[in-house]
Amino acid sequence: MRRNEIKWISQSSIYTAVFSGSIVVSRLLPFQPNSDLRLCLWYHLFGITCPFCGMTRGFIAISHGEIAEAISLNPASPLIYTTFLVMGAKGIYELAFPSSTKKNLPKPIIKTWYLVSISMFAWLFLTRMILT
Repeated sequence: MRRNEIKWISQSSIYTAVFSGSIVVSRLLPFQPNSDLRLCLWYHLFGITCPFCGMTRGFIAISHGEIAEAISLNPASPLIYTTFLVMGAKGIYELAFPSSTKKNLPKPIIKTWYLVSISMFAWLFLTRMILT
């Protein structure tokens, strides 16, 4: 299949499918607060939690309204969940109003998100992988 044959798949369709789909699926999955299930390959290979350990369980916890539990699983999970909400809403908006001009988020918001994300994951890397 050539690139020009799949023009009907827009960026908005992909955003909507990935970001909104992830939120819907995380809501459908059962939330088990004391689950010891770990999907992290790094953890299973080396026995050390990585900066992303607990992210999936935290994502599911937020979808079930358990924000404090999500933060205890991975402090960055609300940040990533919010990103999924914003990108999913952006995709849905662009699908609903395809003729409107596409508006990107303001640069200060994007730069702040980058700064907070990089700082959060650097802190998680330091505390989980270096100082343990």
